[in-house]
This record gives sequence, C-alpha cells and structure tokens, in this order.
Amino acid sequence: MKKFLVLCMCFSFLAVYAEAPADSIAPQQKIENSPNVKALKKARDKRIKQINDSIDNLDAVQAMRDGFFVIQADRIMFGNSGALYQTPEHSTNFVLVQGDHGILQVAFNNGTLGYNGLGGITVDGSVSHVKIKVDKHGDTRMTYSIMGPAISAQVEITLYAGSSQAMAFITPNFNANNITVYGELFPYKSGDPTINQTLRYDKKKK
Repeated sequence: MKKFLVLCMCFSFLAVYAEAPADSIAPQQKIENSPNVKALKKARDKRIKQINDSIDNLDAVQAMRDGFFVIQADRIMFGNSGALYQTPEHSTNFVLVQGDHGILQVAFNNGTLGYNGLGGITVDGSVSHVKIKVDKHGDTRMTYSIMGPAISAQVEITLYAGSSQAMAFITPNFNANNITVYGELFPYKSGDPTINQTLRYDKKKK
C-alpha cells in the first residue's frame, strides 16, 4: 500500500512538472524574445566586444613600444595591382620584431622556390631607425628599417585605434613591388614559455 502511495505521489509530481513550463517558462521566453530585450542584449554584447578590443589595443601598443610583437597575416596584398592572398598560413606569413632583430616573411608553399625556398621572400636582419607616433585618428604608427645579409626593407605599421588589427606596408629594396600585410598584432617574445611558439622560419631556405 505504501509503495502504491509513493508511486501515486511520483506520478502526480511528474504531471505538475510537465505542465509547469506552459504556465511559468513560456512567459519568460516571451520576455527574452521581445524586441526590447533583444536590443539590450545586442547592445550589451557590442559593448563587451568594444571593451575587449580596447584591452587588446592597449596590449598591442605596449608590445610595439617594447619592441616585441608579431603580426600574423590574415591577408596579403602585392604591389599596386590589388592582387590579394586571402588565406595565408599564419606560421609562415608574418611580420616579427624582437628588440633590435626582426623577420619579415611571406610564403605560399606552392612548389615555387622564390627567394626563401617557400615560394616567397624572407628578410631576416637588424631593426633600426624605429619611430612610433599616434596620429590624429588615434591610430598608432611605427616605422623602421630592417637590414638583412642580402635583402633589406622599409616597414610602416599602422595599428588601428581601439583594436589589435594592424596593417604593415613593406617596401623591399630588391624590386618596386610593395607588400601589404593585414592581421592581428599581439605581444610575442621568442623563447617565452608562456607564449605559443607557432612561427616557422628555416634559415637554410633563405
């Protein structure tokens, strides 16, 4: 008899629980799906993104001033023709500064040797004539020269205000084909165990 009563109580509880969403959850769903609430959530998410982007920007600016950073290429544009390489491999396409040393590398791994054996070019050398300033738009601009054993280049980096997105305009000395690298700029110190070492550069392929 006791077992029967317990079973009846369980079935009664389940029946009430099954009916509860229709009476209590449905109004809550109507509120969450209302245009005003959706607009508030959208504004909140936008503000959170702005704050995160601003923090990333501060980290990126400090990395530029410290002289230890990398831009991993998301897009690469060649010369004035507008030819665009949309999906470069991050580990082999980058602009790197490590104090007074730097590397510029673009590599397509397309079977063509190029200047660096990776279907592109690599400039590995000393960094000098560094200048950093903030323009009237709030963008941080950095210019420097990089001198390698055989190849040198002038580099102008623009870090956009309120963001970690950057553009590096590269003028090599061996031809008139400028290279523009677009990507995220973030702190990077070679050999730091707290940083994921993802860049790949083989000096034997120069």
